[in-house]
Amino acid sequence: MYKVLNKSSGNVLGIEISGKIDIEQENTLISIADEILKEHEKIRLFVVVEEGVTASFKAAVTDLEWVVTHLKSIDRLAIISNNKFLSQLVDIDAKFAKHLGIGEKHFKVEDIDDAWKWIEERE
Repeated sequence: MYKVLNKSSGNVLGIEISGKIDIEQENTLISIADEILKEHEKIRLFVVVEEGVTASFKAAVTDLEWVVTHLKSIDRLAIISNNKFLSQLVDIDAKFAKHLGIGEKHFKVEDIDDAWKWIEERE
């Protein structure tokens, strides 16, 4: 399941993900992101990932399709978790994202305030 975070505003979409994400939830999240992109050229995604998160295959594929088709619309991506494997994946992906003009960083849960500062800062 997911929860939209109260600090979401403007082009920043903050969400907290826990449990299992199914296709209905994924479609709802995509709709929210698409609404933001109607008003803003680029979106900044702030994603808190709880331990043990899973997604249905259909939700995962749909998420990947949206990301690939919206790469030029993503400005920044902050992933917040204490999962070491996820941290390593983000570090690797950030190198590729940089070539596409996307800022991507991983933050530990205890550094969530720093993550908010980074996602909200204007260049």
